[in-house]
Amino acid sequence: MKLFEHKQQELQRISAEIHRLSQGNPQQQRKCVRLKEDYERLMQELQKLQENQNKDKIRLDELRKQIEQIEASEGNEESKKRKRKKLKKEYEELRKKLNIGEEFKENAERINGSNGSNENTFSFKSAEKIYLNEQHPEVKPVQKDQYGVYEQIRNIKTIEERMLKRKKIESEAEDTFTIRTASLCELEADIDNVRKRMASPVIQKFEEELKLIRKKSSKDTKMLKREAQLERRIDKIDRTREICVTAIAGMNLTTKRMFFDLMGFVVNILRTVLYIIAWIRDLLIYYTENI
Repeated sequence: MKLFEHKQQELQRISAEIHRLSQGNPQQQRKCVRLKEDYERLMQELQKLQENQNKDKIRLDELRKQIEQIEASEGNEESKKRKRKKLKKEYEELRKKLNIGEEFKENAERINGSNGSNENTFSFKSAEKIYLNEQHPEVKPVQKDQYGVYEQIRNIKTIEERMLKRKKIESEAEDTFTIRTASLCELEADIDNVRKRMASPVIQKFEEELKLIRKKSSKDTKMLKREAQLERRIDKIDRTREICVTAIAGMNLTTKRMFFDLMGFVVNILRTVLYIIAWIRDLLIYYTENI
């Protein structure tokens, strides 16, 4: 009972605190939401306590009836005494649990043995009233809507819906950013593949030409010098390629700028290829004329 009254007082305190915080700033309103959760939890606990007390009261009445039946019945006194002692112990535990001021007192006539076999040997006194199906009269009942709680709950739900919408928009923005980033990575990979496809045939052609030159002019110092020049030009092309890779990596991948940078890169490569082809052609003509 004390626990039940304590929880009722706690429920009143939380209800008053909810009413006070419901008109405050956003931080106080968030605290108000938590208090409402505690309010609902306490309501459930009070309902469970009420149900348990009702069950205990029913069991208490059953035990009292059983004790009266044992005293009224005829039989072995030893067996009746053991059963009565066991039931009395359970009865006292329930009585203390419910905080009910009732006690069993043995009838004096049973001690004398005159009329004790067919009479009840216990009487009941009530020191205080039992409030199981209703609240204690000293504790005022709390109305769920007396502090405008439902209105505050509606406002909080509206705020929660707005927060959920904002969170959904942020999630969609993050998904869009992830998709755009993946698209940019794919575009960079495509550019790298194009660059490799464009540079690889030129390098292979240079390597083949170097092999031919080494086979045909292994003893000619001039051709060796030409070979060294070709190697230097290949190194220059490699450095140019690395510079291009660095430039592509540092490009701002916007649509217009990327398009113009790509056009300039392709034009530079084509110009370099044409220049090298013309130079090789002149070199071959010169070598053919000398032979």
